[in-house]
Amino acid sequence: MFNTFVGIDISLNSFNASILDEKGNIITCLKLNQNLKDFQKLQSALTKVAKRNDIILGLESSSNYHINLLSFLISNNFTVVLINPILISNFHKSISLRKTKTDKIDATTIARFLIKNHDRIHQFIPDDSIKLLARERETIAQEIAKLKTQIKQLVFNLFKELGDAQNVLTKSMLEFLLQIPSARSAREIGIEGIENILNDINRKRGRKIKLTAHQVMEIARNTISINDVNREIILRSRIRRLLYLQEEIEDLTSSLLSKMQFFRPIEMEILTSIKGVGEISAATFLAEIQDIHRFMGSHKKLIAYAGLDPIILQSGKFKGKFRISKRGNPHLRRIIWSMTLGTIFSTQRFKNYYQRKRAQGMSHKKAVIATSNKLLRVIFFLLNSDTLFHDIHPSPLQIIHS
Repeated sequence: MFNTFVGIDISLNSFNASILDEKGNIITCLKLNQNLKDFQKLQSALTKVAKRNDIILGLESSSNYHINLLSFLISNNFTVVLINPILISNFHKSISLRKTKTDKIDATTIARFLIKNHDRIHQFIPDDSIKLLARERETIAQEIAKLKTQIKQLVFNLFKELGDAQNVLTKSMLEFLLQIPSARSAREIGIEGIENILNDINRKRGRKIKLTAHQVMEIARNTISINDVNREIILRSRIRRLLYLQEEIEDLTSSLLSKMQFFRPIEMEILTSIKGVGEISAATFLAEIQDIHRFMGSHKKLIAYAGLDPIILQSGKFKGKFRISKRGNPHLRRIIWSMTLGTIFSTQRFKNYYQRKRAQGMSHKKAVIATSNKLLRVIFFLLNSDTLFHDIHPSPLQIIHS
């Protein structure tokens, strides 16, 4: 199919392109800059050597430096594949013992890798940046979780008994703490001031604060909390940040779900047919894998892509322990972990599998990882066959014990 193989080693401002024929002979090597003029030079050089349909280009998927060139090549109808840098590193070690490393050598190594493996590498498919959208949402979710922990710690110091009596992370309580961040400030404002603030907050839509002004004052007068104006300033700052991020994540979630429901409705329906897998998890999972067919008929490749494939370290008489490789996509691995916990709790099939692994002596973590692999095998089958998930029914004994 292809008779011209192009390896591209790219950096911040420049890139090297090595063009080889099907026998591995170097046709030409180019060193170019990251600008439109040099992108067009590369295009011209390629079309002089062969027809577009006979050319395949490979780039390492590293950082963001490759994205502009990748987009240019795809928009000009070239076949492009993104390659994991680990594969290139291992391939280089297999063909050479020398540690010499230059951009030109790297580009040529990528081209030689393409010659041997082009039929096993999936062509890059533009994902409309949905993956970036999902990852931005994940980043904000992590920031929100961190802020919530920090806010609870500050409330413990500044208004401990209020934190014991109320969930301080509801929107109404966060608005209250913005105005009265401590027992000290509650005593300073007084009962009338507290009552006015409570009335203003409780008039808004949402969960009401059930405490009265007198109860808040009673807490403020009988407290072990500290007086620290600087901590109050920090608490207010973190609450404002949390409220802002909560609005941001709502917008991102809405955008992610609407795109997935529009572009991939069947896959969303299949994944959410598994109890314990919600819409957000399904959308994030699909954004990370992009296309199930890129794994070329093997659930093992999907498991490896998630970094959940088992490896063992062994030497001579030393018997190593099994562990997961963690070489794959960490974002995908995190969402699979969350999905697995949901399915263990919500479905009989995955609950039984998890319990069986625990009965075999596995720790909780190892049993969840084993169940994650089981879940990926099931998802791989469902997506490839356009089939909805059907859970098994619990046995009479299981119903009695539950």
